[in-house]
Amino acid sequence: MHRHVAFMRAINVAGHARVRMSDVRDAFAAAGCRKVRTYIQSGNVIFESPPREAAAILRRVQPTLRHALDEEPEIVGLEAIAMRGQEVFVVSRPKKDGFFGFPNSFIEKEFGISATTRNWSTVTRIAELAQTEADG
Repeated sequence: MHRHVAFMRAINVAGHARVRMSDVRDAFAAAGCRKVRTYIQSGNVIFESPPREAAAILRRVQPTLRHALDEEPEIVGLEAIAMRGQEVFVVSRPKKDGFFGFPNSFIEKEFGISATTRNWSTVTRIAELAQTEADG
């Protein structure tokens, strides 16, 4: 079994596409994953699956969660500052109300691809959780 991390797109972002994390865990378990765990409420999933099954599992999970993945959030105050491989680094500048916009929609529009985004603190925390679980 290999440990994987899935960043599900557009789940529970600014009150849109509300999905319970228990439903996300259930969808991954039903698709054949083991040791399924979510982190915070925005569709971050850590799971184990056979080595070459991750892509097939995501294809099986997607229809279950499809209803939550179709909203188009607002794009505002965003600038892509670097791109390396499949990673794009975006700077978000808040509007007067403190809202930062949605980097994901910006990346999809500017690069013509499907994407998902996370802030750096979430990425580092998930990497720590996945490593801790792998070690223990």
